[in-house]
Amino acid sequence: PFLHIGLAHNYASVSDVVPVLHRIGESMKKYKLPKVIAPLTFSFTGSGNVSQGARSIFEHLPHEYIEPSEMRQAALEGDPSICYATVLSRANSMERIDGRPYSPEDYTANADLYKNIFAEKVAPYTTCLVNGLYWEAPAPRVLSDEDAVRMFGKGSQAKNNIMRAFRKFLTRCLPYLT
Repeated sequence: PFLHIGLAHNYASVSDVVPVLHRIGESMKKYKLPKVIAPLTFSFTGSGNVSQGARSIFEHLPHEYIEPSEMRQAALEGDPSICYATVLSRANSMERIDGRPYSPEDYTANADLYKNIFAEKVAPYTTCLVNGLYWEAPAPRVLSDEDAVRMFGKGSQAKNNIMRAFRKFLTRCLPYLT
């Protein structure tokens, strides 16, 4: 159903894309997404205007918000007729390196003592990352360079899974293109 949506610059305003999203949602409910791409799982970072705006558009699709800890189950067993989303905050995506509990005040003062757990606990089950987070050093990145190499580098399982899924998508969902 997503083949029928244009690029953002093709719409004069958000209100022009809403009917298209509703049609996609109806198609998802009626036919379900193909197993090779379903269920779709979204991770949104940030709580400001960028993240809120992205979520307001996403919410025109059939969806359910879940906790980051529920992403694995949703990705493996979720309903292919809806999209799942989680909103990552500092409290649910940061851990102190020494194992002490997260504290907003401590994080602000000692960001270098924290690591972002998105790469190991949420990213493997995320279909689409919408990064609406402001970042500056020394705060940990959502995905470090090392995380990206480990997840998508040569021979990585995720990269192999992506390529396998892409080939299946091309041959099963778009047979007229292959």
